[in-house]
Amino acid sequence: MATASDIIQEEEGGDEQQQQQQQHINELEAKLPCITHDEWTLFMSPLLSTINEDKLSFVNDLLASLYSVCQHLLHDTNQEFFKHSNPYLYLTRHDHHSRLSRFQCILIIKILRPELLLPSISQYVAEQMGSKFLSSGFDDIQDIYTHSSPQAPIILLLSSGTDPTNLLLRFAKETRGSASHLDVISLGQGQGPKVEEVLSKALTLKGRWIFLHNCHLSASFMPRLRVLVNNFSKPGLELDSQFRLFLSTKPDVHFPLELLQLGLKVRFINCIISKYLSSH
Repeated sequence: MATASDIIQEEEGGDEQQQQQQQHINELEAKLPCITHDEWTLFMSPLLSTINEDKLSFVNDLLASLYSVCQHLLHDTNQEFFKHSNPYLYLTRHDHHSRLSRFQCILIIKILRPELLLPSISQYVAEQMGSKFLSSGFDDIQDIYTHSSPQAPIILLLSSGTDPTNLLLRFAKETRGSASHLDVISLGQGQGPKVEEVLSKALTLKGRWIFLHNCHLSASFMPRLRVLVNNFSKPGLELDSQFRLFLSTKPDVHFPLELLQLGLKVRFINCIISKYLSSH
């Protein structure tokens, strides 16, 4: 039986652990470079989706120094920045751009080479905070499935060149012996009615999985998808315990925030794929 002194010591130990954790957070924050309000506004702006004069004018209005760097890179005769497979490495190690902060390098990549933004952010996070902050929190696709539920979609946030379709097909076969319970729909124009039909049938059957691939290519359907997913939690609706909805998308301003908040998100799917395939 625990005595009063035991309880007090346990509470003091817990307080000490919390203080150590807070101290670690404070030390980490102190090491992180300052990101200005204008830099953050630029990073979050939906205007930075395509290279055009409006985008560059917006950059010039907020950060003229960054605008001049962009212009230099765009008009470089050799186009080295655009040929380099790792633009973050190029900017951070190039003497000509040594005055740029690491976050400003990220901004330039978002402006000029957005297709490589996610891997660049991964490098930035690992460099500034440590690689442990890149962990998805899951070991493999089985771990993701185990921690998921029928009501919340599993959202696979894609980086450039990543396609988890084969991974899901393989996992479906290994889980049930075949992939006949998995419906795969690549989204695009006009796929909305098909999605609604497949979802409607799946909710009346046992153990169906649905994978909606490339949600970022169907921006107009995203509000309707949000409504459909919200209906999973309607009173009186009993979803089969094995039902799962998988969504894949690149970062996109049109993807509903409500779905992101509701879903089980896996950011670095490449890591999940490599771990899973190497163990099978």
